Amino acid sequence: MAINYGNEYKKYLKRKGRPYSDAHRSKYRVIAELLKNKPANILEIGPGTGWGLKRLLKKNCIKKYLGVEAVKDCVDFLNKQFKSYSNIKIKNKDWIDYPVKKIKEYFLEDKVDFVLCIEVIEHNPYDLSNYLNFLEKIQRLTKRNLFYSTPNREADSHGKLTHNESIELIKKAGFQSTGVVTWRGTPLYICNP
Repeated sequence: MAINYGNEYKKYLKRKGRPYSDAHRSKYRVIAELLKNKPANILEIGPGTGWGLKRLLKKNCIKKYLGVEAVKDCVDFLNKQFKSYSNIKIKNKDWIDYPVKKIKEYFLEDKVDFVLCIEVIEHNPYDLSNYLNFLEKIQRLTKRNLFYSTPNREADSHGKLTHNESIELIKKAGFQSTGVVTWRGTPLYICNP
């Protein structure tokens, strides 16, 4: 079941999907440059309003793309915006519960090239064991890299997972950090399974 965020995303939808901050956008710019002209199978957890997806398409990064988004309004917006792309699929589901089997079926293989989890995990009201289970699931699915970020601050209105807690969970799930790119104090972690 998808989480109901109420009107939280309505203002972003009115702005045609432009994300929340320069720091948020810069992380997608970095990812798009790293993957430029190397089409890959990409799983994105929480694509929001699709700004990152547009950037990846513009830089020819996508072979196949699956976005798992909990906010129904965002899913409707994305499905309308990207309906002409047969290699893009958006699902309205809470990512904690999304079945690995469905991901494997979509990509027709056991692993995806890249997983994007950009400023998403801290939004959900779960306990830490659920986050760890999710990250372990992602670790088993990732062939190459996880691109991961959270706001660089302690717990706030997003939820109860802090930046430092999320980094510890990444390590516990079996990921190794291979690089960090920082923009205005918010890091983008590049992790190997």
